[in-house]
Amino acid sequence: MSTRLRGSGLTCAMLARGDKQVLCAVSNESDEQAMASIDSTEYDSLRHIISFENDKFSCKEGVEWQCAIPVKKVELFYDDLNL
Repeated sequence: MSTRLRGSGLTCAMLARGDKQVLCAVSNESDEQAMASIDSTEYDSLRHIISFENDKFSCKEGVEWQCAIPVKKVELFYDDLNL
């Protein structure tokens, strides 16, 4: 079993180390639900999380969430697509 942090736990650790905001897929159900939202291209579920207090994540817009999974946006290049 891996001891690496993932999901909402990783977001907590990133905020604790001083990150000012973390781009996350969010959900009020579970980490799995947050991940499913980006798997189905519901990118409107991505938020910049700025804090974790009282067992809730808060985004820049002031909305609270139960779960927040950090995601990484990267630019694709022609060579990445094997065209």
